[in-house]
Amino acid sequence: MTASLRVKNDKYYVVLTHTTDGKKNQTWVSTGLSVTGNESKARQIMLDMLGEKPEQAAPPDMLFSDAVRRWLEDVRHRVDEVTYQGYEVQARAHILPYFDDLQIRLCDVDGETLQTYINVKAKFGRSDGHGGLSAVKACVSTRTCSIRRSNWRREMV
Repeated sequence: MTASLRVKNDKYYVVLTHTTDGKKNQTWVSTGLSVTGNESKARQIMLDMLGEKPEQAAPPDMLFSDAVRRWLEDVRHRVDEVTYQGYEVQARAHILPYFDDLQIRLCDVDGETLQTYINVKAKFGRSDGHGGLSAVKACVSTRTCSIRRSNWRREMV
């Protein structure tokens, strides 16, 4: 089962997604909280419904590659297995080798760092050393969106 927060009529709802007999079903559950100033409370209600602990803020000296590994562990139980496998393949084949070599801290990753990564992967991204921009687009968009949504934002470290 996965969950997400949605806004409807200026109220937060937890949308629970589960699979029954091979079909995905959604259940909307009202938190009773208005949108103004209640995002963290609504998120906590969502995590409570899933039986999960809130994500911990990353330590200031955490390496970006370690944050990606941590994200992979955290997201594993929140997405379908096939989705997780895609994340893991992209991370292990592309993101982790590059950022393990750089040894860059999470708090030091900025737009220039990510653009350099994209440029390198666009030129030499395939396993045979040739270009591979399509893999980079999928890989970067998945990771940056997910990390942006997590508590590992730069301003939190």
